[in-house]
Amino acid sequence: MGAVVGAIAGGLAGKGPAEAVNPTAEEEYWRDEHARRPYYESVYTYEEDYRPAYDNRAKLRKYMRDYKGAEEDWSQVIRIKPDSKAHFDRGLMRHTQQDHAGAREDYDVAIRLDKDNVEAFRNRARVRLLAKDVKGAISDATQVIRLRPEDGESWSERATYRSFDRDLEGALKDCAEAIRLSPNNPEVWWSRS
Repeated sequence: MGAVVGAIAGGLAGKGPAEAVNPTAEEEYWRDEHARRPYYESVYTYEEDYRPAYDNRAKLRKYMRDYKGAEEDWSQVIRIKPDSKAHFDRGLMRHTQQDHAGAREDYDVAIRLDKDNVEAFRNRARVRLLAKDVKGAISDATQVIRLRPEDGESWSERATYRSFDRDLEGALKDCAEAIRLSPNNPEVWWSRS
């Protein structure tokens, strides 16, 4: 029992210093230092070694609901080698933390890097609606439908955005298509009400 208590206390004592690490300085240190380590092999690059580690830790932090920590790790992934998925993932963490402007910036970059990133369009539409940019939300929802025309929920979401824009005729048409595509999904029926 004493060993368990000691392990927990030790873990908690180390938590403060670990959280005080500056992620940017840490990344710069390892970028310079990794090649001097005894286990270093020249067949690997910094990006191949460290980018996946930050990405995996970010996923774990997201799972543990440490959204700020996950955002920081995905920022490191982006610093090492930016791509659409990393910007989307960081945007999702920002969105979860109510940083809608930051989320919007990441979704914009994710879409610029991958014009077929359906989830980035879908989430950017949601952020736009929160910012009262209903036309922008409808535009993004239309892109989702272009990319996934057989997805009833996509039609249902656009119906919701159209109703905010007072385009009730367009909203009803989208609801009808959503129900046709997903007749057993109660969410698409709900959007019709």
